Amino acid sequence: MKLMQGRFFDKKGRCSCWIGKTKCSHSELINYLATYANEDGEFNDQIRSEFGENFLINGYDDDFFYIELHEPSNELKTFFPTSNIPNKELADQCGEMLDDYYNCSIFILGIEYDGLIKEYIHPKYGYFKFLGTKKIR
Repeated sequence: MKLMQGRFFDKKGRCSCWIGKTKCSHSELINYLATYANEDGEFNDQIRSEFGENFLINGYDDDFFYIELHEPSNELKTFFPTSNIPNKELADQCGEMLDDYYNCSIFILGIEYDGLIKEYIHPKYGYFKFLGTKKIR
């Protein structure tokens, strides 16, 4: 697989949020987001993941991404129930009601993704849509 040039978005106190439609298990999605070393076998600023390659993100810390599977819903509050991720901020950006029914949410803490790639369809893992980047409390 040829690695595309990505960008690194290190930003403490921020959380980038995606929703998705998938038929995969939680462990399969963890494999999709899990980072791996660069071609030299070293972990540095070129840490990659398949998810990161799809959205042109150079790297993030494996300890700071979260995946949640849900019953299909088109309500934003279903995907962001915790007070750590302010629903109001995301609702102001994308509305209380989503454009379709989704069944997973992905949070990556410590990065401020700019939304260059808004959505991606992966043949194995499913469809993922970037919602926004927000402050964490």
